[in-house]
Amino acid sequence: MASVSIPVELDDLAAVIASEFGSAGYAVTIAPDGRPRIAHVEVTGEGRNLRFRLGPGGTRNVAERPDITILFAAPAEGEMSLIVDGQAAVGEGDEPVVAVEATWGVRHRAVPRV
Repeated sequence: MASVSIPVELDDLAAVIASEFGSAGYAVTIAPDGRPRIAHVEVTGEGRNLRFRLGPGGTRNVAERPDITILFAAPAEGEMSLIVDGQAAVGEGDEPVVAVEATWGVRHRAVPRV
């Protein structure tokens, strides 16, 4: 069976995202009650540093609990998705940008069905 997980070199992360997954991802933040919240985001970045905008709830979540996960879906059936963990911070301004420093990234293949 092929490997289920392949680590991604963090310094190459933004380039991997742009070339293999496109900019569309899903940011997973943690709400005040401890439950995960998911939002569609458009990601840009360089190396391990990623940026995107979130709505007001997601922005508050990041400001209070900076741990974040971003999921990039597999481009086609049978291909790998990309999971990125990191630490997020919210910029200043009317439409603040969330900046993420990735701490872990892995291409992940779905486990076969039972």
